[in-house]
Amino acid sequence: MQKKHLEWLSKFSPEQQQRIKDLGEGNTEIPKLIKLKRNRKPVEVHLGDVFLVSNKQGLYFYGKVIRRTNSKSPAFSWSKESFVAFIFKCTTVEKNLNSYLPNYDDCVCGPDIFDVSYWGKGYFEIIGNVPLTKEEKKMDIGFFDNNWKWGKVFIDSQGKILSHFPQYFGSSGFTTVVGVSLNLSVAYITNPSLLNEHNNALPTVNTEAINNSDKTIRNFKIEKSSEITEKFQKEIAPFIWVAIDDGFSVCLNVGHYLQDLFASRTEEGFLGNGYDWESLARVFLEEKRPNLLDEIDFDSEAGMFCAYSDNKDALAEFVVSFKKTCENKPLIAKLFSMVKID
Repeated sequence: MQKKHLEWLSKFSPEQQQRIKDLGEGNTEIPKLIKLKRNRKPVEVHLGDVFLVSNKQGLYFYGKVIRRTNSKSPAFSWSKESFVAFIFKCTTVEKNLNSYLPNYDDCVCGPDIFDVSYWGKGYFEIIGNVPLTKEEKKMDIGFFDNNWKWGKVFIDSQGKILSHFPQYFGSSGFTTVVGVSLNLSVAYITNPSLLNEHNNALPTVNTEAINNSDKTIRNFKIEKSSEITEKFQKEIAPFIWVAIDDGFSVCLNVGHYLQDLFASRTEEGFLGNGYDWESLARVFLEEKRPNLLDEIDFDSEAGMFCAYSDNKDALAEFVVSFKKTCENKPLIAKLFSMVKID
């Protein structure tokens, strides 16, 4: 399998090979998988379920459940319920099946074994079910297992030893969240076109309308220009713009940006998590953008700050002006001093 990996790696440019190597060796930070859906009830997973997975806001990879493992087999006893699934090199910016084009011979992940908690915790979001075809039911799938009893062998999803080298193979061990995100990140490197739909979906904005974060912005308009799209995304980074089903949202993976600001009030209980960021953003709106109070809502979590709105112009005005304020250290410190711990 190591030989196959080296053969695969040799297909890419030296720059791509180095970027892949940096990811694998930890020299480049691997983004976290995004929890796409909150599940208050246990999630039922079925063969044929098509799901989405993402580590980049607003861009989703498709996956499909192909087999259910036999949890009674010693090889899979580490999980009460797990499934065999593939994640494909086809992406979408919308949570539907319109762009679902599976190709089992060129996948991001698969076949891999996923515990049901991937769906339960919201990392995988089921968006539909496409019944298994005859070809999918007959797929030659196996998993490499190094067992103390029978040695190095390939087994099927039921734990039975295979007498041949399977056409599609993976490891019999549990697939980690970091491992999935690593594979998604590698896919971006080896297939830059996967990002095209995502980039085309980003909003564009005339940021020249914002000259001072202390002034109320009037006549703020979003432009339709691919050239300004990249400018807008850079303008708001590390905040990320996301198109959602019923509007738009702005997110921030917390823990790095302005962490020193929150650290200054650690003794009071501030951690710099998503809820702390939301409290800061609310003070910002009250003090600097009261005209947007009725337009912006929040849905933050511990690991992520999230603001959303069905008014694209209002949300764009908020994120650009909020980012400019964050870069003004005296001003953001003053606003933070007004935040009360929840």
